[in-house]
Amino acid sequence: MNLSPELAALVGQRSMARHEVVEKVRSIIKERDLYNPKNNYVICDDALFQVIGVKRFCTFEMKRYLESHFRGEDRNGIKKVWSIIEERDLYDPKNKQYAICDDALFKVIGVKPFHTFGIMKYLKDHFIS
Repeated sequence: MNLSPELAALVGQRSMARHEVVEKVRSIIKERDLYNPKNNYVICDDALFQVIGVKRFCTFEMKRYLESHFRGEDRNGIKKVWSIIEERDLYDPKNKQYAICDDALFKVIGVKPFHTFGIMKYLKDHFIS
């Protein structure tokens, strides 16, 4: 997936899979000691601020701040998978952050239970760059 110029400058590549970007940004945060484990907040340095746009953010919000920096993704395909999960009530009743694939969705995702935050990791091979 193509990245915005700001995100590409931060991670050092113009194109990466979404989950790889998240891993790289987490790595940068750790390397630069920007994370406060007491409250789960990141205090941005200048380079990270250029991407995130706020000086401080909760780690659980990182995906929201990175969203606008991804280019060339088939948003309709992703929305369709989310609607299938909703329509078929595939969320794990014990933990709504996970979905449990039925047989049809398993053919696409490739695993039965999966963490929904990592959905792009399972869908990336189905998109044409």
